[in-house]
Amino acid sequence: MTDARAITDGTRTALITSATVTGSDKSGAFPVLIDAETYDSTLAAARAERDD
Repeated sequence: MTDARAITDGTRTALITSATVTGSDKSGAFPVLIDAETYDSTLAAARAERDD
């Protein structure tokens, strides 16, 4: 299964997908509005978690 989440700072939007784990949060891919600094750090963390 694939888990998806979306973040936006009002200007940029990112859709982040990853493999799911049983019992993980299934909040969906509706964009969550966050400030630009949090957007940048969240996107950097998602990129760092990639294993390809």
